[in-house]
This record gives sequence, structure tokens and C-alpha cells, in this order.
Amino acid sequence: MNKEVILAHLKTVKESAEVALQGCIERDTKARSKGDPQFKPLSDAYYAHRFDFKKTLPPMPFKLVNYCACEYPMYIIAVPGTVTTVYRGSPQQLDTAEVFTVDPEKLEVYTAFLKKYMPELEDEPSWFLSSYWG
Repeated sequence: MNKEVILAHLKTVKESAEVALQGCIERDTKARSKGDPQFKPLSDAYYAHRFDFKKTLPPMPFKLVNYCACEYPMYIIAVPGTVTTVYRGSPQQLDTAEVFTVDPEKLEVYTAFLKKYMPELEDEPSWFLSSYWG
């Protein structure tokens, strides 16, 4: 998957969401003004549209992870299926054999993606433990 394909998908997702959201706003406004007893928020339609659209996208070879705070996001990318999130006040015991095991096929796709789009990276993928304030 090349950079142009990823950017085109992201642009299409954004445009599709904007169109669906605008339709929701217009329909909701009309239904509310008429006092329609069958009124249902179009957010249901928006989320259905979004869900259907997302099914058409190819899987990304990475997961975007916010590792800092919701107010001050900082991101890293991770191999899909390897992120464990534990929230403040809810400690979790981790099985290191499970946590540090990566599907070799996913790791290969992830590494190929990094080499293609970030050739300046010299380090091998590694594990990070960070706190998330949010």
C-alpha cells in the first residue's frame, strides 16, 4: 500500500463523513421543526454509513496510538493487535508471554511499511511502556 493510496482513503473518509453529517443535520432540523413523532436522530444513519464505508477499506499495516494525553496528543505507530491500554486507577497484570508475542505476518507487513515510508529509521521496532493521561 503506497502513501497516495492511504492519503486518498483518508480524504475519502473525511469527505464521506462530512456529506453524511450534513445530511444528518438537515434531516434532524426538519424533523424537529415539524414535531415528527417518528423522529430518530440521523446520527444512526451516519454511523451506519461510516461502518459500511470502513468495511470497504483495506486493513492498515499499523495502528495509530496516542501515548500522551487527550489534550496534548503525541502519537506512535504499532503493529495491529499489540496495543494494551490500562487506565489510571485500574491496574492490570500482564502476561508477558502474551503481550510480547507478535504475529510474524503482521510484523513483516509492518516492517515493510516502515522501510518503504520511513527509510531513515535505523532502529528495529521495539516495545514501549508509557502513561496516558486522559
